[in-house]
Formats: sequence, C-alpha cells, structure tokens
Amino acid sequence: MPDTRQLVDIRRFGPTKDGDCTASLERAFADPDVYPWIPPDLRCSALDVPLPSHATIVIDGVIEMTAGAPARAAMFTNADPRQGNSHIALVGNGSIDGARVRQASDAEHELVRFSNCSSIAIHLARAGGNRFSRTVRERSGAAIHLLGGRNHSISIDFLVDYGREGIWLFDVSDSVVRDTNTRGGDESWSGVQVGGPTSARNRIARVATHLAGASGIGCDSKESLVVDCSSRANAYFHGFNFGHAGQPADDTTGLRLLSDSAGTEGSASADFNGFSIVNGSRRVSLIDCVAERAFRDGFNTSAGADESTLFSCTASGSGRYGVNAYGATVVARNCTFHSNAGGSVSPSGNGHVLVE
Repeated sequence: MPDTRQLVDIRRFGPTKDGDCTASLERAFADPDVYPWIPPDLRCSALDVPLPSHATIVIDGVIEMTAGAPARAAMFTNADPRQGNSHIALVGNGSIDGARVRQASDAEHELVRFSNCSSIAIHLARAGGNRFSRTVRERSGAAIHLLGGRNHSISIDFLVDYGREGIWLFDVSDSVVRDTNTRGGDESWSGVQVGGPTSARNRIARVATHLAGASGIGCDSKESLVVDCSSRANAYFHGFNFGHAGQPADDTTGLRLLSDSAGTEGSASADFNGFSIVNGSRRVSLIDCVAERAFRDGFNTSAGADESTLFSCTASGSGRYGVNAYGATVVARNCTFHSNAGGSVSPSGNGHVLVE
C-alpha cells in the first residue's frame, strides 16, 4: 500500500510550553496519518519521548534536551524496550542536541536509546552535546545508543562534543554506520563502537573520527567490514580496535583505513596503537591500511588473535614497532614499515610476525 501520511508541523498538535514539544510529539505520533515535522524555523526541547513502531519524525530544525533533565535520561526512547519496536526513523537536515551546559554536572544523558528494536534509521545533519559525567565510569552510554536488534542504519553528518561513546550499536547484526564525522570533547570516549557477544555482519563505512577520548573506531563484531574510515588524534587506546573481552571480531575485514596520531595522551609503556587486533579475534584481514605516528605500535596483534593478515599496509613514525605480535601470529604481506622507533617488526618470542 502507498504511504499516504502527510508532513505536519508539530505546532499543529498544540502549543509548546516554554519551548517543550514533548506533549506535541506524543500527540502527533498517535495520529497514523501524519509525519511529525520539526521545521527549520523551530527550536524546541523534548525529554523521554517514547517512539512506537513505524514512527517517523522529520527534524529540519533543532530539538534540545529539556534543561535540568533527570540525572539519567534520554531524549528519544522506544515505547516497548522489553519486547522492542521496529521501523522507527529520525531523519532530516536538522539537529538533536543534549543542551549540555544546561544540565547538572553529574548527569548521564543520551540523545537516543533504543532497546531490542529492528530496522532503526537515524539520518541527521548534526547531533551531540549530551552530558555524560566523566566521574561516572562504572556505567556506559552514548549519544546514539542502540542495544540489540538488526537492520539498523545510522548516519550523522557531524556528531560533535558527544558524551561517553558517540555512536554505540551494542550486540546488533546486519547494521551499518556510514557517512559520519565525529569530533570529541571533554566527556567523549570512542567515536563509533559496533559489536557484542552475538554481533555479526555489520558495516562501518566512510566514518571519520577526530579527537576521540578513547579508540576512534571499535569493531567487536564477526564477519563485518570497516571500510574507507579514519581516526585522527584519539587520546587513549587505539585508532582502530578489533575485538573486546568476550566480543571477538572473527573474520572481519578492514579496508582503506587511516589511523593518524593514535594515543596522544600516551605515557611510559601505554599500549596505544594505530590498529589493535585482540581478545581472540581470529582471521582479521587489514587491507591497504595506514598507521601514522602511533604512540606505540602501528599494528598490534595480541591475546590469541591468530591467523590475522596485513595486506599492503603501511606503518611509519610509530613509537615502537611497525607491527607487533604478542601471544599471536600475524602475516604481513607486501607491507611497508619505515621510520618506526623500534624497527619494522617485533622480534619473535611470545608472538611471531611472518613477513612475506
């Protein structure tokens, strides 16, 4: 059946109280004949808006988190987090913003938090600014946080000054993060994280991260692809990370990736590398990848990450080796390693680099 819904300004669903459009949005979602629309001339606020299945909101203006929001809150959630919802979309040429300066310093806020959903689409021009206190380390969160499900698609032209992770797709499959630029701030961790214990067949494409507070891009997902991405000047850990505790990245490929100046806050023996394949991630292939000026190693394999291969990769300016293997074996084929402080490859011992 053709879609006959109309694009309708949310102000048609009642006046906003002190700029808060939460109630107007909820009334709009109850009307099956409309797409709620935030037009370019509207700047409003919202808090904990529950989105039902098949909900679409078109954002061409700006929606901010309501000032003084509760300590743990999100702007948008799904209506049934236990059973999940499907086919929810936030799209447009506008912005969702966490209004960080108007929130308590100890807040833990997310812009979007969807649980157990399928077929989520988030395609926006700009997002960020959510408060997530640096003093809270035992809990994790993200500006854009999807937990579980499959067939998600995320792209944000500019994700800036985000709190905790930028985009985090946890334990999802058959999903994509693409065409996104992130720039971290004081409360930022990784730009993009995709993975989980059962995560598989995901794709990260054309993502550029800058000034991430942790790893630039993490892929802890099996049978997945990271392609045409870059990480520049991430503060801690790695430009690109493949594998996490209990979340291996088996049979995943990285293609045409650039890590520049990984681990800018590194000191002493900090294990901050351009690329890191760890935690038992097997058969990871990196092709045409470049590591420049990594704090420690350009490419690192460790913790049982066997059968991994580097094809036509380059490492230069590393603080130690161009490629290191510890507790793992890696094949480097047709690679170039130069101007690395400790040499091209780590000596054999606890691990082995096979150069072909």
